[in-house]
Amino acid sequence: MAICAGCDKEFKLETSKRQGNGLFDVNVRAVWGTMASGGGTTDLQKQLSTLNIPPLTSNMFSSLEHTIGDWWSKSIKDEMLKAGAEERRKAIEKGHFHEGIPYITVICDGGWSKRTQNTHTTHQVV
Repeated sequence: MAICAGCDKEFKLETSKRQGNGLFDVNVRAVWGTMASGGGTTDLQKQLSTLNIPPLTSNMFSSLEHTIGDWWSKSIKDEMLKAGAEERRKAIEKGHFHEGIPYITVICDGGWSKRTQNTHTTHQVV
């Protein structure tokens, strides 16, 4: 809220645009960035307090975290389905079949170990 020094009229000012879903864009972006960098509510609260910006409540962060997580899950699912369909098309195009089912070669990286081991496997694309 801001008050005019001349007429004492109060004005409500929004410091961020709202997205189509009613969420403040700046809040969504702050939580998204925190999640993308591996942080959590405490990390964002520390950053905002350093900037002298009122922090989001833990409940608001959690709510936005779940909303963004749902967006990511849907996006990832859609992209993986599109990629799978494309790989299937390419396998058929190349004539890669195992018992009549198209297959692709997948290379996996063990990720959790200190030394990675690549594993080559053949997977059927249904």
